[in-house]
Amino acid sequence: MHIREIMKEPIHVDKDQRLSHAIDLFKKHNIARLPVLEGGDLVGIITQRDIMDKIGYFKEDLKVSTFHISACMTKDPYTLSPSDSLESAITIFRKRKISGIPIVDEQLVGMVTKLDVIQQCTYAGNVADCYTPQFVSVSASERVVHARMLMLRHNERCFPVIDNALEGIITTADVVYELYKFMDLIDKHQSSLVRNLSVEEAMNQNPVTTAPWVDLEKVKGTMVRDNLSTLPVVTEDSEVLGLISKDEMMQALTV
Repeated sequence: MHIREIMKEPIHVDKDQRLSHAIDLFKKHNIARLPVLEGGDLVGIITQRDIMDKIGYFKEDLKVSTFHISACMTKDPYTLSPSDSLESAITIFRKRKISGIPIVDEQLVGMVTKLDVIQQCTYAGNVADCYTPQFVSVSASERVVHARMLMLRHNERCFPVIDNALEGIITTADVVYELYKFMDLIDKHQSSLVRNLSVEEAMNQNPVTTAPWVDLEKVKGTMVRDNLSTLPVVTEDSEVLGLISKDEMMQALTV
C-alpha cells in the first residue's frame, strides 16, 4: 500500500498567521497538528504540544492571539512522498516522537497521521498484551498549569484524573484551549489568575475507557471512530491499570 492511498487532504496555515488561527483550526477540525507554509512551500509543522510548550512563557501583558505561528512551529519536519510505502510511515512513527507526517510532491499534497496508519493495520491479541502500566495522574483539584508542566516533563499527551476513582482525563488539547481561552479573555491586570485554573474546569469528565481483555481490533475501531489518542485501561471496578495510546498500537501492529 502506498501513502497516496491513505493520506488526507491537508489543512494548513501560513507561518505569518496568528497563533489564534491555528488554535481555532485545531478545535474546528478536531486535529492536533498543522503543516506550515510560506509562499506555498512547506517550512514547518505546528502541533498542540508546540503551543502548550510556548504558552507558559508568554509575557503576562501579551495575549496569545498576538503571536505568530512562526514563533511556535517546528522547522523542517519529516516528510514522505505519495509514492512511499505504508511501511515507511510506520518506521518513522515508531522511531520518532511525532504523530503526523506531511506528504510532499514538490509541494504539500497530503497529511498522514498515526491513526491513518493504525486504521489500515490488522491487530491480534488484546489490550493486556501491550498497554503501559506506568502512568502519571493528576487530581481534579490540581492546577492546569501544573498538568501542563507534567505533560512537558514526561512527554505525555494526556493524564487520567484520579481522586480515589477515575474522575476524567485531561489532554494537551484541553490544556491549550483552556489556557488560550482564559488568557485572551481576561484583562492583562488579571493574567496571574490563570494559575488558579483547576484541572476539573478543563478535563473531560466522561472519558472513553477500555479493559485489559478487550481485543485490540476493537480498540483500534474506537480510536479511529472517536479520533482518540489514548484510553485509560480500567478494571470492572473502574480502577485504572494503565494507558493504551497510539504509540502502543503502533508497536503492536502487524501490517
